[in-house]
Amino acid sequence: MGRRGSITEEQVFQAADSLVAQGKEVTPSALLGTLGSGSFTTIYKYLSAWEDSRASAITARRAAITARRAGGRGR
Repeated sequence: MGRRGSITEEQVFQAADSLVAQGKEVTPSALLGTLGSGSFTTIYKYLSAWEDSRASAITARRAAITARRAGGRGR
């Protein structure tokens, strides 16, 4: 019989976002505690993807702010 209840990337992303909202550090151990199941291998894989997605989102937001500021000059 296969393992039951394997975790998904979406679950890890939601748990990580929840930890951030609570002001807690996002670590594999904290994620495991929040999720209640899963392997560290899977959690590390999805945590890395979550960190990459956050970095991309931050970069995109900074670029949008910079573009708005540059567009607002000379008015």
